Amino acid sequence: MQIPLEAAWYPSTEQQQIIQDHMKRFQIVKRVAFKCLLKGHARQPIVTWIRKLNLLSNARYIRSAIEEAKAIILARQELVSLYCKESAWKVKQADKRLKKYQQTLNQQQKPFSKKQYQKLKGLHTRFQKTQSIQMKWQTHRKNKTIPSVVFGGKKNLQLYQQGKISKDEWTKRRNNGIYCVGEKNRRGNANLRLHYDPFTDTFTFSILLDRDRKNERLGAFLYVPAKYITHLRRLAQGDDKYTVRIMFSTQGAFYRVLITTDQVTEVMPNNNGIVGIHINPSGLAVTLVYPNGNYRCSKWFFSPELVYARKEKRDWLIGNLVKKILNWIASYQLNTITLENLTFYKQFGSNKKFNRIKANFVHKKIVQTIQAQAIRKQMVIKLINPAYTSILGKAKYRRCYGLNVHQAAALVIARRGLGLNEKLYAHINGKRLVLVVPPMEGWTSKQIRRLSREIDEFTAHLSNSTSKVSVGLPRLITRRQGSGGGIVPRDHTPTPGKSAPVLNTGVYHES
Repeated sequence: MQIPLEAAWYPSTEQQQIIQDHMKRFQIVKRVAFKCLLKGHARQPIVTWIRKLNLLSNARYIRSAIEEAKAIILARQELVSLYCKESAWKVKQADKRLKKYQQTLNQQQKPFSKKQYQKLKGLHTRFQKTQSIQMKWQTHRKNKTIPSVVFGGKKNLQLYQQGKISKDEWTKRRNNGIYCVGEKNRRGNANLRLHYDPFTDTFTFSILLDRDRKNERLGAFLYVPAKYITHLRRLAQGDDKYTVRIMFSTQGAFYRVLITTDQVTEVMPNNNGIVGIHINPSGLAVTLVYPNGNYRCSKWFFSPELVYARKEKRDWLIGNLVKKILNWIASYQLNTITLENLTFYKQFGSNKKFNRIKANFVHKKIVQTIQAQAIRKQMVIKLINPAYTSILGKAKYRRCYGLNVHQAAALVIARRGLGLNEKLYAHINGKRLVLVVPPMEGWTSKQIRRLSREIDEFTAHLSNSTSKVSVGLPRLITRRQGSGGGIVPRDHTPTPGKSAPVLNTGVYHES
């Protein structure tokens, strides 16, 4: 995993003019490489063409520009594949709603009202719109093309077209940035280099110029936040490679220096217990567990602003929330965190409120923030199978320990990180049996909702051994043959699962 580090660079006014000219040339090279790659040209002809244009002569800058252009194309190709799946799901849902409403109207005896006709027309328009979007993305995938890319940002281009920013400002935003890949045998990075003076305990940053000022370095003072000083001292010694990106900040007359480096330190669990974190749109549930799997304590970190805040504020909220959580975990001397290995798609329904919550649910951003801050605090991350954690937590631990659903799910996540298999207990005909609920693939959302509803009723009437709920729940679970579900005797002893192997990045993956 890569660790992101950030600092502020303060060159003089004369130096800024030189840097801006250098950035402009780099961005032109990146756009030239982007167009050549789209046409199918190989790397070496692109390098030859760039040198003929006399824009850049440094091989590392040219290579970095080509790699960045290639990364943009690969990212857009992945988005095309993702949007094809999402648009197909939207077409299916729109068609389903349209046919259902048409069937409802056909069953009524009286003629259509004006309101019903407008709703039918709206559903038909929605179906046609989603179908046209699906055809657009399928055409891109069939022709192996990507949608158009606006270098500098589409919003900035719209501001320029509307006359809200000048042409110089648009050009500055479009040509903002220079990038160079690190090399271990070149003191970490040959072109964009970090320097540290142990006598004054200060950092400086230098950039290698090209063309008219070839082999000339331009350096200035670098401000480093206190939390990054230890990492940047190590990088300045040249032991590890680091990749650097420089961008001009719109908030002041300085440059943002974004440094990324690979984490290779192996961190091992301290065996004091484990932590389970359940991520939700409005907060994070954290539950601590002893090494034997027993419940220790839990806390709900509520943050409702995550649902409606803007991007910059949301990032700030996530960073502070994760920092507070990790400090609370460290106070119990634990260093092992378990997370769910989840992937979300933009599958929206007809509920506008739920669609807004789901669209603003930045699960990936939260997980990345937890991983980055956990590595800085020498903590280990485990990724486990997320199947049925909320259902098991609701059935087994919510009433027992007085937790909410999310905290109970975090308890199941932590126990699964220890390799323990969860069982559901029931009293049927006066005998205590175990209901096995393993991860079952292929269940529909209707089956899952029904199981969740029956579990609520089951836990509320657990003392009544002759109720219909106690009999109905195992019937639902054992209905799917070959899925591993069923009833086992009380004396059955569950066997712990395989422990997840530790990686050099400090992240576990379930085997």
